[in-house]
Amino acid sequence: MSLINNKLYNICFPDSISSQDAESFIRWTGPIIANKNALFLPKGSSISTDTYHNLFAVKKVREFTFYNDFLFKVNGTGKCQIELIAIAQTDFYIFEHVISIEQFSGTFSACIDITDQLSNYDALYLKISAYEDVTINSIEIFSNNQIPENEVSVAYCICSYNRESYISSFVKDIASHFIGNNNISFYITINGSPYSIDFSDNFTVINNRNLGGAGGFTKSIMAALKNKRHSHVILADDDIYIDKTSIYKTIAILKGLKPEYSDYFISGAMLSGDEKWLQYERNATLTSKGFIHHGAYEDTRSKHTAFYSAIAPAYPGIAGWWYCCIPIKVILEYDLPLPIFVRGDDVEYSIRCAKNILSFNGICVWHEPFFKKYNEIMEDYYLVRNLTIISLIYNQEFSNIKRQYIFKKFFKNIFIFDYVAAKLNIKALEDILTQQYLLDPELIHKNIVDYKNKHIDYKEYSGLECSPQKRKHIRKVKLLCRGILQYIFNIKGGNISSLGGYERNPRYFLGRKRAKIYIGNNTYRLYRFRFVKSWSLIYSFIKCYMKIKKNNIKLQRDLTSFRDQSAKSEAWNKIFEQK
Repeated sequence: MSLINNKLYNICFPDSISSQDAESFIRWTGPIIANKNALFLPKGSSISTDTYHNLFAVKKVREFTFYNDFLFKVNGTGKCQIELIAIAQTDFYIFEHVISIEQFSGTFSACIDITDQLSNYDALYLKISAYEDVTINSIEIFSNNQIPENEVSVAYCICSYNRESYISSFVKDIASHFIGNNNISFYITINGSPYSIDFSDNFTVINNRNLGGAGGFTKSIMAALKNKRHSHVILADDDIYIDKTSIYKTIAILKGLKPEYSDYFISGAMLSGDEKWLQYERNATLTSKGFIHHGAYEDTRSKHTAFYSAIAPAYPGIAGWWYCCIPIKVILEYDLPLPIFVRGDDVEYSIRCAKNILSFNGICVWHEPFFKKYNEIMEDYYLVRNLTIISLIYNQEFSNIKRQYIFKKFFKNIFIFDYVAAKLNIKALEDILTQQYLLDPELIHKNIVDYKNKHIDYKEYSGLECSPQKRKHIRKVKLLCRGILQYIFNIKGGNISSLGGYERNPRYFLGRKRAKIYIGNNTYRLYRFRFVKSWSLIYSFIKCYMKIKKNNIKLQRDLTSFRDQSAKSEAWNKIFEQK
């Protein structure tokens, strides 16, 4: 089948002009009014779409798809001028060029063609200026040339655990728009108690015991594979907000994707659910020294961020499973994820498949901030264990992760008096040495929860008034002296107050006796420096680390065998059959 005059997607409008991320959707002058369904422009005002969500990456779309000629369709009423403006990057600067200017009045459906295939423009946007009061009901983007259509059927897979409110909103606000759409179906695996949600007909609901994100996603993937009609899966977190346009954009790209790029992953960017203008990352790369987060902590209201997100190239990397589109043929070739519960399952799979990662501006999700989700079991057991597993399986590329990343994580825990987290780091390494990863994932998780609870050595308080202290610069010489006195001579004194999770900076703990840590929900933890315990844990950690280093070849062989066998559907079926 071929496509002509094929609608790709709509330009997104902000919830309100007062929304904190309104400038991520449109830019404006004058007292305009905006909501998701329309824009109202009083006389003399203007709007433009040169934004993070709506800049049209024309060069990139032409590179990766068969789409060449395009059409902007603006539906509205009033008298206005519409300019089509191009942005291009040279070796030395970025410039803009007005391609066309047209006027419209009354009730109009303005069609602005883009057929100049030879021009080296990177991105396009519209500027609409109101001569009289104007209402814009929609702005649509079409592909205006005849191309071969790829047969696309997407299985949108969700793994959920204790997130009923998020899923209820998703079913009502997002999935309902795709009822009757043959290009997409939804699969949700619920790890734990079933939800009291009236799922629509385009959902397949699967109940599962708690096998973590890896087990939940894999169960949904296997259900999609069993259907035998899907071309792709999208793996998406349950604690996100997504605009339906992100899904429409993904489907449009897949329909026109050129064959030479058909095995690429499409990765959605992750934005903050609290500060909606803040991009956490577009995608990532894992190196021997740890993660490189591309587009990290960028302001999506910035035109600079909008442009460079639009032209971001494809490259091998890590596609996070908050929103990741994977071709079914890749899954059939490289098998299923590993049963490693959570934290690193998407990393291992991206490395195993070694495919290029495509990102398109506006394909994104808003995620619950990670500092609200900080959990020592996830960060200090699973992440340490799974990254060590990855470094051993793929030894040549990531052999230094153990030294550059795991070492730093352990010693940070020691320096911030979080001895439970340090014990979990050691437990992660011990479990690799004793092949505990071969056990049932749910049993492993229960054991780790019990292990953490058994070794808790801090006290928790509610309602304790304690503000983080103002930080002063401490010279390196003074820090060194504090460290020597504390860790050699057991001389310490004074307290420190700090935020919890990722916010704890070891330099401010040196020389202190106690630390009051705020962990959210009006709850504080009191940590104490323990001289003997610190050195005992350091000894145990180094002992485990040296064992791993000594047995590197055997561990690599065992873990490679684990990957090759456990990623098969037969192995997963055995896990799912257990009660």
